[in-house]
Amino acid sequence: MQVQRTALVLAAIVLCTALPAAAQSVTIEAESMALSSYVVDNGNRIKVASTTAVGTATKSFPNASGIYNIQVSVVAEPDGQSTLEVYKGATLLRKYTYPLSDSAASFTISNVTLTKGDTIKLIGRPNAGSLARVDKMAFTLVSLSSTTGGTTTGGTTTGGTTTGGTTNTAASPVTIEAESMALSTYTVENGNRIKLPLSTSTGTATKAFPGATGTYNLTAYVVGEPDGQPTLQVYKGATLLRSYTYPVVDAAATFTISNVSLTNNEVIKLIGKGAGGALARVDKLAFTPVAGTTTGGTTSGTTTGGTTTGGTTTGGTATGGTAGGLTLPSTNTKAIATFESLGLYWTPPANPGSAGCNAQFRKAGDAAWRNALPMWYDARNNECRGSIVYLTPNTDYQVQFSLPGAQPVAQLAARTWSENFPIARTVTVPSGSSTLAITEGGTASGYVLYTAAAGGSTIDVANGQVNNVTIAAPYVILRGFTLKGAQKDAVRLQQGAHDVVIEDNDISGWGSYSGTTTADGQKVGTNYESGIRGADNMTGLTRVVIQRNKIHDPRYGANSWTFGHPMGPQGVGFFESPGGNHVIRFNEIYGSAGHYFNDGIGGGWNFSTVGFPHADTDIYGNIIKNAWDDAIEAEGGNRNVRIWGNYMDNTMTAVGTTVVATGPVYIFRNVHNRSRRLSTVSTDLDSGSTFSKSGDSGGFGGGRRYVLHNTLLQATATGMTYPLGAHTGITGPGVPMTNTVSRNNILQIKKTTWFAIDASGGGADDMDYDLYNGNLSISGAEVHGHVGTPIYASGHGWTSESGGLYQQASTSSGYDRGVRLPNFNDNFTGAAPDIGAAETGRPAMRFGINAAAAATSTADGAADR
Repeated sequence: MQVQRTALVLAAIVLCTALPAAAQSVTIEAESMALSSYVVDNGNRIKVASTTAVGTATKSFPNASGIYNIQVSVVAEPDGQSTLEVYKGATLLRKYTYPLSDSAASFTISNVTLTKGDTIKLIGRPNAGSLARVDKMAFTLVSLSSTTGGTTTGGTTTGGTTTGGTTNTAASPVTIEAESMALSTYTVENGNRIKLPLSTSTGTATKAFPGATGTYNLTAYVVGEPDGQPTLQVYKGATLLRSYTYPVVDAAATFTISNVSLTNNEVIKLIGKGAGGALARVDKLAFTPVAGTTTGGTTSGTTTGGTTTGGTTTGGTATGGTAGGLTLPSTNTKAIATFESLGLYWTPPANPGSAGCNAQFRKAGDAAWRNALPMWYDARNNECRGSIVYLTPNTDYQVQFSLPGAQPVAQLAARTWSENFPIARTVTVPSGSSTLAITEGGTASGYVLYTAAAGGSTIDVANGQVNNVTIAAPYVILRGFTLKGAQKDAVRLQQGAHDVVIEDNDISGWGSYSGTTTADGQKVGTNYESGIRGADNMTGLTRVVIQRNKIHDPRYGANSWTFGHPMGPQGVGFFESPGGNHVIRFNEIYGSAGHYFNDGIGGGWNFSTVGFPHADTDIYGNIIKNAWDDAIEAEGGNRNVRIWGNYMDNTMTAVGTTVVATGPVYIFRNVHNRSRRLSTVSTDLDSGSTFSKSGDSGGFGGGRRYVLHNTLLQATATGMTYPLGAHTGITGPGVPMTNTVSRNNILQIKKTTWFAIDASGGGADDMDYDLYNGNLSISGAEVHGHVGTPIYASGHGWTSESGGLYQQASTSSGYDRGVRLPNFNDNFTGAAPDIGAAETGRPAMRFGINAAAAATSTADGAADR
């Protein structure tokens, strides 16, 4: 490192000697510019004055004439994708689309010819709730020599999408596949990339440059790993061009070295050094010609993921996976992974219309592509979004994108999460009566595991401590404890926590008394106190895995709707958490008389662009029982949120998604048994509620909602005239339902005179191929639907409870009567998919801790694998 640092210092000395001090660089703070419809925000940046305004900001370029790289620093927002246009005079240099995130971002326009006094102009266009915020522009001098025109070559983007700019080419592009190079210590992996044999190894790969003599931008494609940060050095002959440190991610990454002068047959050499458990994997080197010639070295650099020694590091989104066999660019694409799903994002070249964008996927190495459910096109930000489900953990996948009826034009590689977390250190915690305060965590290459002692550890604070456990550190695993008696939240995630795994714990007896006792004697617990809770409005809370826990019987309970909206404890609660990318699976959340929940899983504002769980999250395989409001309340942004394979019983609503501000959200293959709303009347007089609460309200909503292959059961009880299940299937209720698609659901409701589907005055819904026994209050729905009630096979139906047996007899109206949904019912067994959550001929569904085991010939997991 000392050698590299010295080289940078010498380069800086040479540059400062060659160029006047005034010409080195200049920064224009956005708030110093002349503003129109832009306003100053927090004194140090600007934002568009309203969501309907278009803002401009202008300023004369104050520095010496020359060629500059312009880095524009912006602030992204999670509730929309603004655009920013950058002009030199009347010439558009770059149009940039902000990413959907709650973080800073930047993009660079390289090699822009500027004359002192040129007008620099920004035009910001808001989108949804985002206001095209801009922080500053940094101009870094490349050369004082003048050129004609305003050509940009290369450039960097930290998040978002860039369009425009011109690259002049003097020769053809060249790609060197890493496996084609002469290798020393390096070995070929999977036939399409190279890796070190050991993380302690150092390997080299060399090849003579086969292209024409000229100046090139060199992009290296590498594969990051979660268990270490290897380095890769890139040489031209004996000249070190770049030393790159891999990011700690389970994903692909790239870095670019710009304006490298190369001659034909010049030796290109890579030196990879392993670290931790990571093996310095390399996929390929791509050489893109640029205009003109330069002598030696580099003038700028780009990095997508990782860090660079020299040049510019701008971050970006790493989508991971193996790119071998992909020939199309990944421009304007992104994939965000979990264990079994990929959330997809693509800005298509044209509006695809209501059909949306097509996506296909395959495992890396497979020849055949499989169809995914078409991605929904959001005209609000010109983006197609969608999800691929039922994937295998720790597996490389490839995805390609196309417009309807057209050939694919973009591809990406991605990798699902591994279920095996690397452990750097283990802390064994004995039983005790004090809070376990976790302030020391690990890194992506090694978590710190806090585990119970052999035979088990109980932390019972006996109402003497606020929490059983607090976590204020990243890369932490909390495993195997019995947690009892917290005054408020049992496990509380605090600022600084992310990449946390909470697994195999038994949590009970938490919470405080609100001071309210209802007329039926219920002591109401303080609202939102939870078995597992994220601190309110906590930033950076991402990638929390909550799995295989029993969360049950809080100290106090919630009130029923007899006394107004339920107030009281939650099983899991994240309140307005702008992060996301969580997995909540295989848990058992339940109460008993006097110890019911408000919501089983939920939190956040209903009417928000954030809410809970916000984005890129899976909630599946859980048993959730005994909640006076929602079993699962997933309301707010709901961007690529997937809720499937859950069993819900004795809750008012099964899944609440009022609202879906961004979308899409997928609700599929869930089972809802009893619905209960009122505590002081018989079940015959209890109206219950809906399976899928699916409204828009408060000026929020408009995102796509999918309700697919769910089953509503109707249990019976001695002495009761009516069954005990939901009283409607899909509805607002009380607020309009819009942009909702239903397919292949069993919507068996309590009374046939009530509504199976009720749009509540909404529109733009698409409901079809469902089996339903009630009325419809929605126009044009269920053209191919089936009126009736399911006939279950012997031993199947509501009496199975959470046992997973819900298959239909061959005489049922839902047997082989569903419609094909790519990726969502590929494993059907008959002439067509069955309607409902269970497919006849498949193993029994499984929920809760039992669902975490691998699927067998007689028992599926939560997913229809």
